[in-house]
Amino acid sequence: MVRDPEVRAMRDSVPRAHDGRAQRHARRSAGCIAATAILLAGCGSTECTEQGDFPTGRFENIDNTGHVFVFDAEGNYYYFESDYVEGDPDVAGVYGIRGDLYTEMTHDYAGSPQVPATYRWTFDGELLTFELVGDDVIASRRDVAYDQQTYERVAD
Repeated sequence: MVRDPEVRAMRDSVPRAHDGRAQRHARRSAGCIAATAILLAGCGSTECTEQGDFPTGRFENIDNTGHVFVFDAEGNYYYFESDYVEGDPDVAGVYGIRGDLYTEMTHDYAGSPQVPATYRWTFDGELLTFELVGDDVIASRRDVAYDQQTYERVAD
């Protein structure tokens, strides 16, 4: 307890930064802001979740048979590195589309950082091809799943 009235008056006149609840709220808000910034970094806007003309369904890699992507209309993807077994993907995550840009925003790659990566996609009605835009720090995602990879639509 401060006994000197002048010190007490000076201390009381300075606004307190945070009480316990405010500190928790500030940390939570900062976490939400950081997560939003990460998501938007790959997309550039909230339009990233608009799926537009991006095709959905099952696609098999034309060079690596057995490597299969399944994209749904809600922005989820499922990747199979061996024979396709419905419901048992090797990797799954969330993607977003803005025009001809596809951004993998989250994933469950074991031990890999949650860093978005953006690829330009083209689809001719049968073949879906990805080309890296910028950088992708996750080599397996870049080299095996996306960059310069072409997938053929497979009938369900």
